[in-house]
Amino acid sequence: MRSTPAGSRRTTHAVIMCLSALLMLAPVARAQVATATSHPALAPAAKSQVSALCPVDHRSVNAGVFSRFRGKRVYFCGSACRERFDRAPDDFADALRAQWAALKPLRVQVKCPVTGRPIDRSVFVEAADSDLYFADAAARAAWVRDPAQYAERLDACFTFQTTCGTCENEPRAGVWREFGGRTVYFCCPGCMERMKQDPAAFLPTIEKQVAANEAAWRARSESAPNPDASWRRP
Repeated sequence: MRSTPAGSRRTTHAVIMCLSALLMLAPVARAQVATATSHPALAPAAKSQVSALCPVDHRSVNAGVFSRFRGKRVYFCGSACRERFDRAPDDFADALRAQWAALKPLRVQVKCPVTGRPIDRSVFVEAADSDLYFADAAARAAWVRDPAQYAERLDACFTFQTTCGTCENEPRAGVWREFGGRTVYFCCPGCMERMKQDPAAFLPTIEKQVAANEAAWRARSESAPNPDASWRRP
């Protein structure tokens, strides 16, 4: 019997780990769609422009009509489409991926602004264009009582690395490792192990992505009519 090279076995294992991590998110995602609500201590979110298509009937979305799936917003053209999606989100998987690709952020939140710990995407406060996440309910309550106390920490809670260090999946807040002085985030432990084998194969791509996203985000923030609210936009 021909032996399998060690590198091939490691790559196969990393792929399996990556897929397993995504599958594990599915039940959590359904719960978030059913239970996530706007925090009562916040003022109503202002309407904004969202350039994307409804995953249900493929018309332009209404920024004020959205649900949540896997801890992220999903926008719809109307409440009827939102209800259809919430009943069976898996039926619209391809269209949902297309919407998220069209709305791909320039940065993603990975840390709680109150505790500095990894975020829990089921614990958040709602803003106009995005949501701000926290490590737990106590941290959220502390933010709502006095957001100014933690405002200076916000930028440090985000990373301009918007995809996993070794694949195109979204990175997870609690899966990270230092490489060459940079904190790199991953979608699963398998992808992190893959990068440990050859960091030089992935670091240049990560550095390029981070630099481009940061430059675009800074330019957008400087041109915003209300720079103090720039944290609301990923």
